[in-house]
Amino acid sequence: MIVFALGFAVAKITCCRGHRMPKMQPKFENGCLVMDSVKCPKMQSELVFADTDMNGCITHAEFDSMKKSMHKKMREHRMNREERDDD
Repeated sequence: MIVFALGFAVAKITCCRGHRMPKMQPKFENGCLVMDSVKCPKMQSELVFADTDMNGCITHAEFDSMKKSMHKKMREHRMNREERDDD
């Protein structure tokens, strides 16, 4: 029981999805995202693909688009998982 409780607590603290996502205030300098301001490891890995125009600068629009894409992927993953659970 203790192991379960500790695991659950760690998952709550480190999780980056859905309504559990910590309030994130990404910083932008000269219109470009400051990469160190993003603390979520999942989001950091997605940022590699966010620079769609390949100019080395992730703008507000590119960042917002990437966030929406992540939310959509998580929603689809959750729906697929619920469908498997129902079977």
